[in-house]
Amino acid sequence: MRTLDVATRVKRQFGDESGSQITDAVILDWINDAQREIVNRNKEILQKKATMATTGGTANYTLPTEIIRLHRVAYKGIALNPISIQAAEQDYPDKDLTPIPTGTPLEYWFFNNEINLRPAPATSSAADLTLYYERYPTDATAIIGTDPTGTIDLPLQYHQRVVEYCLAQAAELDDNDSRYATKMAQFNSSLDDAQSDSFIRNQNVYPSIQIAEEDSSYYAT
Repeated sequence: MRTLDVATRVKRQFGDESGSQITDAVILDWINDAQREIVNRNKEILQKKATMATTGGTANYTLPTEIIRLHRVAYKGIALNPISIQAAEQDYPDKDLTPIPTGTPLEYWFFNNEINLRPAPATSSAADLTLYYERYPTDATAIIGTDPTGTIDLPLQYHQRVVEYCLAQAAELDDNDSRYATKMAQFNSSLDDAQSDSFIRNQNVYPSIQIAEEDSSYYAT
């Protein structure tokens, strides 16, 4: 489903096919709000594997802003051990001094949206980090039906949820509290069902590697 399909359904069901009350620009905002709400409720639907180049003697690297939750970090194919900032303070009291120890990274922690490696990669052994994570959806930028900018960046089974969310927002705009409540209940119930299905499917996948939220400043808000 493209953004144009969503806008057409919303206008038709709302009874405003001409767009005199709810414009494409407003629906586009709702679509992107819906995408983020859906992913915040079920973070496992947009998973990604990416690489990040390292530099010899450099320990800190800025994480991609699209990351919601990081599951695994590997260096030269070997998984690194995640530690909290408190453990880093205890284990590496010289972490803010330069030059810092170099070698093959074994551990990492997060601070201020940066990943910190210890030891830092040695000049002779610098290689890519491999990141496994869940990401935010890419915002659609237009209400169109053929161009990639009109794509909904979610699996197909969530596209109808986007329509439900937009219809709820249209009802709220129209001061129809009853219809708003009905559509939001439908939206939330469908997401709960999808999240339950996702949980069951993922029972055969290795558990994710995570730092406690209070220690992981890379989490987006």
